[in-house]
Amino acid sequence: MVSQIVRPAVADFLDVVMHADELELWLEEFTVQSGAPISGRTLADVNPRQKRGINVLALILLNAPMHTNPSSDDRIDVGSRLIVLGTRADSDNFSRHTGVSPTD
Repeated sequence: MVSQIVRPAVADFLDVVMHADELELWLEEFTVQSGAPISGRTLADVNPRQKRGINVLALILLNAPMHTNPSSDDRIDVGSRLIVLGTRADSDNFSRHTGVSPTD
């Protein structure tokens, strides 16, 4: 509620992207499994925004705190979790091509 008073455009943006049927944006959490092609690579190598239309909002390394707004130099390892934003189609495409699975 406070954010609506202090930052009304942010609240409006969230309303639009999370509720507009034509945008169909999803927040998803993926876990990097053993054998995933992206394991051991950096976000720059994987380039999810350009290649798959996915924005990585956070990277959670195994036994480490959440790293919000990760840098392109951050390395993705087995057991890492990625919090991403994209369309359902882009999320499915990202999962299929990177070997990551939605977190249970």
